[in-house]
Amino acid sequence: MGFFKRLFGSKKKMETTGSGDVFSSPDLQFYVNFEETVFGPFSLSEIKEYPLLEDTLITTNTLNDEWYEAKYFECFDEKFNPHLGFRIAEDGTIIRK
Repeated sequence: MGFFKRLFGSKKKMETTGSGDVFSSPDLQFYVNFEETVFGPFSLSEIKEYPLLEDTLITTNTLNDEWYEAKYFECFDEKFNPHLGFRIAEDGTIIRK
């Protein structure tokens, strides 16, 4: 078993739901895509414990299966300071700069 599989646990089936569209919502679930394997779901507090890199692909159950690099998520601002074209706000909307 590889390092990231040990780190993130066993892979899970991603389920998309329409509930919970705010990062602090208990219904919001995060998923990590590492080497074409999806891990999750994770709560915000759980995913913040992982050593994510800026280019780690992340999605939530509110992003309609669209994957973004971790640096674009506002909830990871303390880890990354994106200065690029957009960020994902707390309500799940994409804000273009």
